[in-house]
Amino acid sequence: MSYPVGLRNWAGLQRLSATIRAWNPDILVYLAEARGLFGSFRDACFFLACGVKTIVGLPWRRDQRLHRWIVQGGFYEHEAARLARCLRQLGDARLDDCKSWDLRLSQDERTRAQEILSKCPGKDNFIACCVGTKVDVNDWGIANWQALLGRLRKDSSAGLVLVGASEEAALSTAAALEWRGPAINLCGVTTPRETAAVLERAQLFIGHDSGPMHLAAAVGTRCVAVFSARHRPRIWFPYGDNHRVIYHHVPCEGCGLERCVRFKKICIRSVDSNEVYEVAIQLLSRTDMKRRTDSMTRCAWPT
Repeated sequence: MSYPVGLRNWAGLQRLSATIRAWNPDILVYLAEARGLFGSFRDACFFLACGVKTIVGLPWRRDQRLHRWIVQGGFYEHEAARLARCLRQLGDARLDDCKSWDLRLSQDERTRAQEILSKCPGKDNFIACCVGTKVDVNDWGIANWQALLGRLRKDSSAGLVLVGASEEAALSTAAALEWRGPAINLCGVTTPRETAAVLERAQLFIGHDSGPMHLAAAVGTRCVAVFSARHRPRIWFPYGDNHRVIYHHVPCEGCGLERCVRFKKICIRSVDSNEVYEVAIQLLSRTDMKRRTDSMTRCAWPT
């Protein structure tokens, strides 16, 4: 028996509410993307109804829901910086300190990653790639991924590890159609934290604006990220100065759309596979591929 979407959502909220009540939390730290004053009020009502006694980080003020313009740098602040402002009562987030980004992966998680990678001939030298995305406007397109990965394989001896959700497995296999080298598709195989442990061992990460991209940045792996102009530049870029982001400025940047009909995703469609290839091969060919771990190097803004 199937139920209308509204009823299924309501049932899901009821289950979530019951779970939160069972935890009986004293405090909730709110780390959601800002969704307007009404969204903040609605979320507050829900969590308070679940028995949460204190909520920290709700962006009640308009300034807390907007990304500040950093005059000295000429760019908008990162989403992490906005969240840190909302949580200021908990202390200094120290965003430029590498230790603040430490995922504290366990030895079991790292061992699991090693066991999975042992099945791949390129386990000691590989590129990690995530071609999936939850938002259509961020999708670069399967043809571009095929062209990029096919060319990279010709000019690199690295293996390829594909990561993402289980529903992205078939798409990832199709994207790697032109890859004629060692490869393994881990979409849906690893948990998010196991994926981070895998990405920690990669020479380079290439992908969309996505969760795996931020995991790669958190564990110190260089990222080549293909971005749409759905958000203003830098807000959602991977944090750190060792990454390279391909972002094309367009008059409609910052639209916030999930699906672009009028302009047919001109921002991300204008990114050529050759452009991404040149950036990726430059990073792969550098002799200092060991990740730099000091805080000022790894955690400053991308250049």
